[in-house]
Amino acid sequence: MNTPGTIRALAIETSGQPGSIALEVTGRHVERTLGNARAHAADLFPTLRDLLDELGAGATPDALVGLERVIVGTGPGSFTGLRIGAAAARGISHATGATLVGVPSFAASALDAVEEGISCVLARDARAGRLYVARYTKTACGLVTLDAPRAIPTREFPQFLRGSERVFADDAVWRACDRTPPAEHRGPPPVPRASSLLELAKSEHAGDSLPLYLFDFGKAAG
Repeated sequence: MNTPGTIRALAIETSGQPGSIALEVTGRHVERTLGNARAHAADLFPTLRDLLDELGAGATPDALVGLERVIVGTGPGSFTGLRIGAAAARGISHATGATLVGVPSFAASALDAVEEGISCVLARDARAGRLYVARYTKTACGLVTLDAPRAIPTREFPQFLRGSERVFADDAVWRACDRTPPAEHRGPPPVPRASSLLELAKSEHAGDSLPLYLFDFGKAAG
């Protein structure tokens, strides 16, 4: 059995498929994937127990002693997945006294999607004539938010795209806009990873844990 280190942070990302969980243990990150969104509720805690066993901590009352932060991906993404992740994160935070932190799942996707010096737009269909959008760039200091995740009317998307070097959007986005993907299109947003949440939680990207699906469209669109 491995000798456990001090577990400082736990991240839960369930906005897409596959979901994942990650732990920060004495300066390193360990991560495991979950099943599809429908199985997140059944997979999350057994996967966490398996990960703790692997680290030598075990599923004991002291396993998460020293936990300082619980980080949850706030989407946008699957309604069911986000709800499961948010509930689990709140429960663990309450049980351990760890601080609950939210990080946009779009930011985690962007962290893995673009290289330094490149700007990108991420978009997903929010339905009801709206799109969830965000814009990021990466510098030598890390990921920088240019436009925080929010909902906009589909008619505003062409203007939002201007000046972007990479575009990551679901097929549903282009159907909703009745638009052909531009040359900058690189496919759907990459599946966000829990280990990326751990990295971003120490930066400007950390914030409220409220999932994006709960936002009022009028407020989100600003």
